[in-house]
Amino acid sequence: MDSLNRRQYRRTAEYVSEDVVFSDVSGDAIKGLDRMIDAVERFRKSSDWPEIVIESADYSDGDVLLRGRLDTSVREIAGDTFWRVGFDDDMISAIEVTRANGNMTVPRFAARYA
Repeated sequence: MDSLNRRQYRRTAEYVSEDVVFSDVSGDAIKGLDRMIDAVERFRKSSDWPEIVIESADYSDGDVLLRGRLDTSVREIAGDTFWRVGFDDDMISAIEVTRANGNMTVPRFAARYA
């Protein structure tokens, strides 16, 4: 998350697999690291560069569950966020995001504004 906040995408690639799947609970999905980074960049640019803040991390059945929020002045984007992060060995291979109050997710943004 830190590398995404800092827009250090080469560093992101050290932790995320090339074939990562970034999805949300409504079924929208982004497949592939390059597509994910592009979508994250476009989403953040359009919403006053929200900062990803992690408040807790828990381990569950091989996944890491993250609770946090997006901090931004854009009301429709700001707010609580939950991520389920899956791994293939030591690389992130899947990210599923859930937003409070139906707020916009990166996968939904990418599907609507591709």
